[in-house]
This record gives sequence, structure tokens and C-alpha cells, in this order.
Amino acid sequence: MNPYSRMAEIMEERGAARNGYDMDVAVVTGVSPLRIKVGEVEISVNLCCHPALMLGLNPSGVSTSETALKQCLTKFYSAFQIHAGDKVLIQRVGDRFFILCKVVEV
Repeated sequence: MNPYSRMAEIMEERGAARNGYDMDVAVVTGVSPLRIKVGEVEISVNLCCHPALMLGLNPSGVSTSETALKQCLTKFYSAFQIHAGDKVLIQRVGDRFFILCKVVEV
């Protein structure tokens, strides 16, 4: 074997060992209980996410005369809250899946 080819192989192996965990985009198929679909596989165990994604608040139910504040809260919260059909960025670490955030196309 060419020594340069072998050196390239070693560099690839060592580089792969130091790479971080892969990220992927999944689709939320349900929120209670939480389920996501990665490719053709639905996952409902070993899921972790930030609690703000699943608070289940209703900002429009807040009683205040400040309509601008209520509209702002509603729009802000809807940007984070996840629903079935939403896309989320996930990172797999071992046998656990971490939902990092909700993603939208721009």
C-alpha cells in the first residue's frame, strides 16, 4: 500500500473519532406523548427537549388591557411551541435524541 494512502486513511479515522454528534431534522408526530419521525422511523422513547417547547400555555387567555402585549406574547410563544407537523432540529447522542429547537424554512 502506498504510504500516503495509509496516512490519509489514518487521518480520516482519527478525524471521525473527534467529530461531534450528527444533527438531523425530524418531524413532530405528536406532543402528548412526544413523538418524532426521523426519515421513516418514529421515535417516542429517549427523547429530551427544552421545557419551553412543551409548556402548553395560552397567551391569548391572559387577562390584560394591553392588547399589544398580548399579541407580542402570542407571536413570541408560537415561535417556540411545537405541534404535530412541526420540524425540529435533533442531535443523537448514543441512544438518546435531543430536540434542540423548532426550525422553519425561510
